[in-house]
Amino acid sequence: MRSRSAVLLLGALLIAVVVAQSRGAQSRGTQLYDGPVALAVPSHSAAPSESPSWRAVIAVLDAARAAGYADPAVADPLDWVAADCPCLAVEKEALRRLAGQGRRLVVTLPEVVSAVAVAEADLAATVEVRDVLPAYDEVDAAGRTVRAWPGRGEASWMATLVRHDGGWRWAAWTRGAGHDAVAGVDPSRPG
Repeated sequence: MRSRSAVLLLGALLIAVVVAQSRGAQSRGTQLYDGPVALAVPSHSAAPSESPSWRAVIAVLDAARAAGYADPAVADPLDWVAADCPCLAVEKEALRRLAGQGRRLVVTLPEVVSAVAVAEADLAATVEVRDVLPAYDEVDAAGRTVRAWPGRGEASWMATLVRHDGGWRWAAWTRGAGHDAVAGVDPSRPG
């Protein structure tokens, strides 16, 4: 349960960071994004009764994934990915591989430039996300960098999110125009 507590704490802190950024402050956190995947995006468009801050939702999911990859031996990808997301198996395998090698990722939060819903319903939303991905490192048990992953400039991608008991989860994503591929541990991630 240590991982869930860390995710909740990191998520709460991240919401504060997103609010501060939207008011012009600059701040950094911890996170990872990498690689492409092309998935179908549902075409629902009914507006929910209350629309969340999609930047904050994306930031919380980023924080959950960061916490998972920072301690892959105890990570649960269901903290950030829906159970029926095609990427769940890839996430589990990437975490298993890192843990098996005694490695983890030291990552910096993507800067979420914008996150705008293009379709919403009570239990799902399709959100266009623009973000910047800083470089991050894969480190061994002693904390030595064994691989440095490059960042990338501003890029656009579409996220399909589903409401879950514990909040929102990624269900699917597609890369957008102007999105350069970035090598990474997990080729299924947006960014």
